[in-house]
Amino acid sequence: MGETREERIMQYHELPSVPPVLALREGSLLKVEGDVAVVKGLYPARLFVREKQPEEFPVNSDLSFLLKQ
Repeated sequence: MGETREERIMQYHELPSVPPVLALREGSLLKVEGDVAVVKGLYPARLFVREKQPEEFPVNSDLSFLLKQ
C-alpha cells in the first residue's frame, strides 16, 4: 500500500516554513497571465497550507493571491 498524494503533501508540510501546495488533477491547469492566476480545465484544484485543512477551489476560481506569497 503506497501513500496517497494527500499523505505525501501532509508529510511535506511537517517541515517548517514550507510554501502552500496547489494540487491539480489530470485535465486541469493553473492559467497565469501577468499577476492573475485562474484554475482552468475539467476539475477543481486543492490547496494545501501548513496547519490548515485542504481547501477546494472550483474551475474558474481566481487564485492570484498565491502569486503574492
